[in-house]
Amino acid sequence: MSGEGGRSVRLAGAARWAGRILGLLSLGVIGMFVAAEPPWPWRLSMLEGALLACFPVGMAAGLVLAWWREGLGGLVAVLGVLGFYLVHRVGAGEWPRGPWFLIFASPSAFSLASWALRRRGEGGVRRSPRSAPGPTGVGWPG
Repeated sequence: MSGEGGRSVRLAGAARWAGRILGLLSLGVIGMFVAAEPPWPWRLSMLEGALLACFPVGMAAGLVLAWWREGLGGLVAVLGVLGFYLVHRVGAGEWPRGPWFLIFASPSAFSLASWALRRRGEGGVRRSPRSAPGPTGVGWPG
């Protein structure tokens, strides 16, 4: 059993650390942008505030959360970037240009991959005690 399941767990560990390291790099670069020109709340329009809430705030929250809960953190980061694209499309009438928003959010893909590989290595969906086999190899009674 250590064959396929063990390989999934090793790949999950590699994906986890790739996501963490790249996430720190992404957050560091975004932090430098924010430190260089902070977004003063009283200067932001409603559209800019909504965009800022999605990216970088929502995306950054997801990358930080992924250190403890990979699946949830990756999902939050992806939803933050998706929200940014949708708000920009609705508010500005066009899609954001360039790959940079996706590049900064790419560590979330590693977090989601790690989460999926760990679930696969553990045998997929966790079962309740009622479906666990009993001493005779059949399910629990009742």
